[in-house]
Amino acid sequence: MIAVFKNIKKLSHNGERTLALIVRGLRKNGLPAEIVNLEDIEIFLEKGKTRVLIGKKSILDYKMIYFRKVGTCRNVAFILSNLAKKRNIPFLDQFYPYTSTRGKLIQMFLLASRKLPIPKTYHSLVYNNKKIKNATSYLKLPLVVKATNFGGGRMVYLVKNKKEIKRIIKKHPDTEFILQEFIKNNFDYRIMVLGGTASVAEKRIRTRKKEFRNNACVGGKEIFLDVKDIPRKIIALAIQAAKVTDVQIAGVDIVRDPHGKDYIFEVNPAPSLSLNVEGSYELDELVKYLTKCAKRVL
Repeated sequence: MIAVFKNIKKLSHNGERTLALIVRGLRKNGLPAEIVNLEDIEIFLEKGKTRVLIGKKSILDYKMIYFRKVGTCRNVAFILSNLAKKRNIPFLDQFYPYTSTRGKLIQMFLLASRKLPIPKTYHSLVYNNKKIKNATSYLKLPLVVKATNFGGGRMVYLVKNKKEIKRIIKKHPDTEFILQEFIKNNFDYRIMVLGGTASVAEKRIRTRKKEFRNNACVGGKEIFLDVKDIPRKIIALAIQAAKVTDVQIAGVDIVRDPHGKDYIFEVNPAPSLSLNVEGSYELDELVKYLTKCAKRVL
């Protein structure tokens, strides 16, 4: 079966007619084909495992993929084309497996693909009742609703029921969200990886009882440490995460849960610098790295 993808439920009259004629022509040539809506897709991510479903059917069941209309659904097209490429499933066009964006959805896909530990993650372009039910079954409640292209802890919500998920999604109809399992923790590590080297390390500790985020901008206390004093596994994960996402100046956030299991929460490609925090040496290390890079070419 050949999948001919479109990005929304209802295209213009000419758009729908064009798709129908393409599928009819393929069938006339003896090739089974169907139109598939990118909005119907569900993405399930966890360490070493990616599932992309349309209903109960896997995207990998198709023998060929043609992205006729993608529009703003480039992140989903990126994931689908990379999976197809890995399984030697022909797809068009060939530029779709490449992107300069490193939002949270793309990060989670890349990290999961390389078998790095992440919170279980769910994504769909449209969150209807059925998909929210599938997501909560996969992730369990409470869970985290997170906008994919915001930083600094913005638009990240801990929700306790399906109604809260619906309310948030409805309030921000033009925002891309992922849903993630909630990982209990008391603090996180922020490791600044510069050119593949862990150069700065800090602990971010929550100080507000009702807050679940550790970010400094929401009251988290920053304690800067010597990189040598951070568990070696945490440092190794941070370096791997920066490499997999191809970010040379990265702020990698890692959480260790109460059972000692580590999770990569995010790879920040433009990590904020703590300019007025005692003990911070982020700026010095960043300038040192930039100078080193510049001297190679100047």
